[in-house]
Amino acid sequence: MLVRHTSKFLVPVAILAALSLTPKVLADTSPADTGGDQITVENPLLNQISFSVSNGTISLTNGYTGVTNQAIGTVNVKSNAADGFTVQVKSLNGGVFKLGATEHTMPYGLRYNSTTSINAGSWGTADTFVSTPLEDSAFNADAATSAGVDRAVDVTIADSAVAGRPAGDYTDTLTFRLTAK
Repeated sequence: MLVRHTSKFLVPVAILAALSLTPKVLADTSPADTGGDQITVENPLLNQISFSVSNGTISLTNGYTGVTNQAIGTVNVKSNAADGFTVQVKSLNGGVFKLGATEHTMPYGLRYNSTTSINAGSWGTADTFVSTPLEDSAFNADAATSAGVDRAVDVTIADSAVAGRPAGDYTDTLTFRLTAK
């Protein structure tokens, strides 16, 4: 009898032992996140400049009268440099129009964007960029587009630069430089 009595109690104890070994899983309802993962968008530097000549020949009315702020073209600047940009210019002949291979010249001044001027005789050394920039800009959102910004370029030739000069075609070559800051 003792054996029967023990077996009756063994079955419920085994079931109770099996239930206590199974862990109870509760659903976690608190929010979870990844801790913040950084993504990056790389925007390449846009640094382009062009000069479109609109009036490549300045026709003087006579042999002794110059011109004032005669439009010669447009500089287009495209730049998205975060710190801005500078625009410089150089003249192959040092700020003078030259009559062919002769020594005859006509000094001239240049005006950029209707604000910055390089006066005749202030260009410095021939074929060297003028040290003072034509434009020294902070970041310019308009320049940071596919259209960029247009800057008018004008020249002034004093009457005294024309008078007493031989007839003919006087030329110079301008080069504009855009530098991201």
